Parts: sequence; structure tokens; C-alpha cells
Amino acid sequence: ATTPLTERFGGWTRRNRRIVLVAVAVVGAAPMAVAVVALSRFTWHPIGDLAQAMLRQLSFWHDPPLVGPAGRIGTFARQGNHPGPAMFWFTWPLWRLLGRSAWAYQASVAALVVASYAAAVIVARRAQGWMVALSVAVVGAVLMRSYGATALTQPWNPYVPLIPFLLFVVTCWAVARRRWVFLPLAVLVGSFCVQCHVGYAPTVAVGIAVAMVLALLPDPRRALSSWRRVLAWTAVAVVVGAAMWTPPVIDQIRHDPGNFSILLQTYRDQTADVIGFRSGTRIWLTQLDPFGNWLFGTRSISTSPLPGALLLVAWAGSVVVAWRHRIGALLRLDIVLAGQLACAWFWAIRLDSERFLYLVEWFWVLTGLLVFATAWAARSVALRRGWSVGSSATAVAVAVTVLVASTASFTWSAVGVSPPDMRYSRTVGALAPPVAAALDRSDTYLMTWVDPDALGGNGFGLMLELERRGFHVGAGPSRSAPVEPHRVLEAGQYDAVLTVVSGEAQIAAARKIPGAKELAFDDHRDAAQRAEYDRLRTEVIEELRARGLGEVADGIHASIWIGLNDPRVTGAPFDKLARMLQIGQATAVFESKQDLVGL
Repeated sequence: ATTPLTERFGGWTRRNRRIVLVAVAVVGAAPMAVAVVALSRFTWHPIGDLAQAMLRQLSFWHDPPLVGPAGRIGTFARQGNHPGPAMFWFTWPLWRLLGRSAWAYQASVAALVVASYAAAVIVARRAQGWMVALSVAVVGAVLMRSYGATALTQPWNPYVPLIPFLLFVVTCWAVARRRWVFLPLAVLVGSFCVQCHVGYAPTVAVGIAVAMVLALLPDPRRALSSWRRVLAWTAVAVVVGAAMWTPPVIDQIRHDPGNFSILLQTYRDQTADVIGFRSGTRIWLTQLDPFGNWLFGTRSISTSPLPGALLLVAWAGSVVVAWRHRIGALLRLDIVLAGQLACAWFWAIRLDSERFLYLVEWFWVLTGLLVFATAWAARSVALRRGWSVGSSATAVAVAVTVLVASTASFTWSAVGVSPPDMRYSRTVGALAPPVAAALDRSDTYLMTWVDPDALGGNGFGLMLELERRGFHVGAGPSRSAPVEPHRVLEAGQYDAVLTVVSGEAQIAAARKIPGAKELAFDDHRDAAQRAEYDRLRTEVIEELRARGLGEVADGIHASIWIGLNDPRVTGAPFDKLARMLQIGQATAVFESKQDLVGL
């Protein structure tokens, strides 16, 4: 009888497990390498949060970062940062080695993602064997494709920890399986995620606690030598945690209030403004859709919650299977996931807006692992009933097919990847040379801006470009969080003020201010785009007033984000504001002795 192709393939893979697993991991990560090469074609000038991240790389080693990126934390007068600087410290070596360029930063972020992916596969193999490692490789590859090359190569703190979070959950499961050697790694990666974004704090704390409780459950086979190993690796984990959290502790001691204090106060103040049980639960379920964001990267936050609810029901059934069939490894994974799901739900109901999808994209990792756990239980049932669909050969064939299809799709999109915010990047690239040519390197300049579109993005981008060119540039005390304290300039500490002004009306007003010298101007739009922007702005203001939102309409001239962030602005006005954001406005840079008053 002829051996079916699937069986022959399964036999070959069993004989060459190590080679297959390495090949799968390499194939899964290959699109990230393609993306890095594709990005090298562009001249990219980071703006906004990404410029702030690169400014911190320039701070090494004279003023190394002690806290994380600035966020929607604290108040305007006293903005806070995410908990720690791990994102900057972990990417600095490769960024420095590759030449300190913007592209080098993208490459260092991509390398961090690939390392996390590979480590997750290795940990899974050590925890439960090569079949589980193969499954984790597939889940990770699908997640990377869904997040996309643009997200996974930019130094933006909500995106950087996405794949490391997969590694964290897998590592917690390994610890729960009494693989104590991985406890220090769980602490390291968990701390990294929290330091990148404070939203990971509950899930990391619960993940490590659940893993350790499961690992410490009574085991009559545990000898004295086992307890010594437990204590030894726990001690190493404590040392790792202390090392990771020393920089933010130093910040807390040096500043009043310290960043930890600002974070805690923000948590207390947020309670009255959260979206609550109903809206939070709906968002939580939409991100758990097994055929939604995690699988296709559709980035939707308003789909039906039913598929997510059905996945939870199916997963609950798999928990019953794991319990009844005494599949200890799967049951421990289920318990770890249950803790993570509870934390994700808690985070969702405490969101202050339903519009910021990036705050819940880490839920996709849990979705992928829920699908994996459910499939594991289904395969166990099939094997017990003698169904061929549950054979190892079939499982491997399905896994490899999904991996190859996902990787092919990811590679196709990675070839055409481009850096984020290229419209603003071109503006900063056009403004920086004439501004630099007009400045005196012996002077100190205070940077400020009037920016209805980019939340100061062009200002941060120009500050980065000028500092890279050797100029001494800083910002006012209210911007201490995004630029770091050592770049703060008080009155009397600067020779001139540089003001980045966006918007035709604001530029025209600045040109009339005595003593304001225009150094550079850029308008990337053609006549049709300028006319479209003006028409949309007029229509939006009229529509907002008709809805009784006069205070929002009055603020559109100052910042269109006033409308985009207001939950009452929906439908046509919101869509028109989003289009205005895509088009943008003209931008100019002025030099003066004092702040430009009246803009």
C-alpha cells in the first residue's frame, strides 16, 4: 500500500524535529528581515512620540533615560511617563552599532521582535515539546503578520511589547510547568512590557503570581534538591527584577513628584472617566474574535462581540476536556490564560475612550493562545476516539500550511512597507535644512509650537533633527516628560525661541508679530487639497454647531484632535476630521527673542 503524503511528511518531520523547528522559526521571522531591508529605501524623519523615543537614544550616556515614554498620564502641567526605560536600553546597542540613524532604530526594534518570537518558540519546546513549540511558532507568525511590519518596526511604546508579551505568557506557562529556570526570563520580559506601557502592569503581576502558585503546588516527587533549585532561580529572578526597576526608582527619589507618584495619582483620578462594564466588555470580546483582528489584522474595535463569546465558550469546553482527561500541561496553560483574560477585561472596562485600539491590541496574543489551547483539547479528543484527523502527521501538516500561507502574505506586505507618518516626515525634512542654516551653533534655542494637526509632532521632529546636527535645543518645563528633564529650559536659559507654526491662519498671524523672523516654510499640498481642507473644516464646524457642540467647534482651529477625541463626535464630522488629518496644513518656523503671543 502506498503511504499517504501526509503520513510520509509526518514521519520525516518526526525524524528531523530540530531542523523542522528551526526552519519554521526562520520562515516565520523572515518577513521582518524583508521589512527592514524595504525600510532602508526611505529617508525618514521621526515625528511626535517616535522623535521623542529617538531623543532618548541621543541621551546615552550623559543622561541615560530613567523612565519610559511620555503618555496620557498626569496633567498638562505635570505630564507623566510610562514606568520604565527598558525600551530605550534594549534597543540602544544595535541602534548604535548600525549607525544611529532613524532606520537603525527601526532595525533594532525589528530585531527585538524577532528575538522575542524565537525565544517564545524555544521556551515552548522546553516546556512541552516540539509539537507545542511548532504551534507557538505558528501563533507568533500569524500575530506578526496581523500586527504588520509598520507597527513592529517603529519605536512606539504600545507596539514594541506586543510580541514580547507572547513570550511573557509562554514563559509564565513554562514556570507553571515547574521550569524554574525561566522565572528570571518571565520577570525580565514582564518588566519590559510594563515599562513600555503601564497597561501591562496588572497582567504581568497576575501572570507571574499565577505561574508561581501553580509551580509550588504540592508535589510528593519534589526532593530537597528541587527546593534548592527553586530558591536559586527565585533569587536570580529577584536580582533581575531589581536591576530592571532601579532606574525608575532613582527617578522617584530624584524628583518631586516622582513618576511613580504621578502614575498612581492618574490611576486614582481616572476612576470617574472610564467607559465602564458594558462598553469595556464589548471591546474585550471584539478583540477575542477568532476570525477577527488577531487572524487578519483588520484592526476593528466595533465588530460583533458574538464570535469572541463563542471562542470563550469553546475554550471553556477545552478546559473541561483538560480536566477530565488529566492533561496537566494544557490545564496549567488554561489557568495562566484565565488570569490574563481577567486582567485584559479589567483593563478594558477602565479605558477612558472606545477609540484607541492600540490600547487593546495586546489582547490578540491571548486570542491566538486561546485558539491554540482549544485546538490542543480538540486534538486530544480526536486521538482518544481514534480519528485520523488527530494524528501528529495531520497536525504538523496543518500547522506548516498555516505558517507558510501567513508568512507568504506577510512577506508580500513587508516588501511594500513604509515608515509611519511620512507626510509629516517630509515636512520635517523640508524644514530642518533651512532652519539649521539660519541658526548659530553657539546659541541655545527654546522650541515651541502651534500645531492643530500633529499634537506637536513636527516640533518634536524638528527638535530631534537640530540636536542631531549639533544644536543645543530644549523645551519648556511643561514638556519635561516627552523631552526629558535635562532638555528643559527655564526663562533666561536660552538665547532665542523657535516656534513651529502649522495652519495658514496661524502662519499669517505669526508673520505680523514684530520681531518674528520666518526661517522656513513648507506646504506639501496641491491646490485641490488646500481647497478640500478648507471646505471640510467649514462643514465640520457647521455640523458640530448644529449638534449643539459649539465648544468643540470653537476648538477645531486650535486642534482637530479636540473633535477626534470627543466621544460625542461621530459619523460624518468624525470622518471629515480624519480626512483633514490626512491632508494636513502648511507649516512654518519662526525665530524670535520671546514667545509668539496671540497665535
